[in-house]
Amino acid sequence: MSQEIARKMAAIKPQGDERWEDILVSVPVSIEVGDYSGCKKWIEGLREGGVEDLEAYFKENPHVVREGITYMAEGFLLYNYEFLNMYDSNSMEEFIGITEGIDPRTDRSIYTDDFVGSFEQMFLAFARGETRCACFTDEATV
Repeated sequence: MSQEIARKMAAIKPQGDERWEDILVSVPVSIEVGDYSGCKKWIEGLREGGVEDLEAYFKENPHVVREGITYMAEGFLLYNYEFLNMYDSNSMEEFIGITEGIDPRTDRSIYTDDFVGSFEQMFLAFARGETRCACFTDEATV
């Protein structure tokens, strides 16, 4: 997935970095692009372990979705100010300081059920072989 993002970014950059950054910064919703390759491998492991219907499995075992989040790489490839504002952060360093050590398996302050539901949708998209996913939550600033 990160290779696909890099290719798309390379195609955009010749048009000018400022134009791209202006669009990203001006969007009034949280946008982030992360490395979820570890999550995809985790999903493949579930399938290899005999899980055939991931949607039903997640519904019957909601804690498993929270476990899947732990396979996400730390840091983000791309993000905007609204993403940082959601966590009351002014920089990626500040965001990491706020969220460092928070375990999605047990935390409910940042990893609300609604927020975790967006990960479930992303995991199901990966299982379908999709390379991108848009998830919407009613998340508020924490």
